[in-house]
Amino acid sequence: LEVVRRWTVPCVTTYTPSDHPVIDDLTGRVSALLGGNGYAAKCAPALGELAAIRLLDGSWNPEVDRDLFRLNGPDA
Repeated sequence: LEVVRRWTVPCVTTYTPSDHPVIDDLTGRVSALLGGNGYAAKCAPALGELAAIRLLDGSWNPEVDRDLFRLNGPDA
C-alpha cells in the first residue's frame, strides 16, 4: 500500500445561544444562514431550502417555527 498524497483540513464549528442555526435578515439587503451547532451538515439540504425560499420571496415554511431561527433567538 503506497500513500500517494495526504492532507489535513481544519474544521470550525460554530454555536448559537439558542442551539439552532440562524436564518435571518441582518439588514434590508443582507441575510445570513450561520451557526451550525455541530449538526448542520446532516441538515444542510433542509436548512438551505429554508434559507433559499426566505431569500427568494420572503416566505417561511409554516411547519417550521420561524422564531427558533431568528438572529436573537425565540425571545427576539
